[in-house]
Amino acid sequence: MHVKRQKNKVQSSSQKKKWLPIIALLIIVFLYYGDTLNNGYSLDDDLVTSTDNSVHERVEKGISAIPEIFTTHYVQTDRQQYEYRPVVTSSFAIEYQLVGGKSIKERASISHLINVMLYALLIVLIYLLMFKLFPDKGWVFPFSGGIAFSNSSNAFRGS
Repeated sequence: MHVKRQKNKVQSSSQKKKWLPIIALLIIVFLYYGDTLNNGYSLDDDLVTSTDNSVHERVEKGISAIPEIFTTHYVQTDRQQYEYRPVVTSSFAIEYQLVGGKSIKERASISHLINVMLYALLIVLIYLLMFKLFPDKGWVFPFSGGIAFSNSSNAFRGS
């Protein structure tokens, strides 16, 4: 009986240790990219969502515009037309549906939060994939891969 209790204790401890690298990666990503939450919209955001400078009619229709978004260019005016990017425009439409009544500053912060959360999820998935592909390396190798990827990719660092 005593041996069983001790074995359960060891299993419980190892289960907790499995989560430590994942929790550490999440914290690192939020520490590194969390400052983007204070940023407003930038660069081509005026083209893909409604901001102080522009109104994007399809985005402002919210979720109901997604079928239309998937059949049109993401920006189309009388002077210019940009390529097909339905996922980006759809994500802005979903965000607008959920938080469109908020100020532009708040909407931008929410957009950045969603991006940071998606990026953190990507880093965790990279860690888990590397952990699965290289089981003999333990947790250090995949953890290092996750760290390297998270610090080398500045995809939305300045947005």
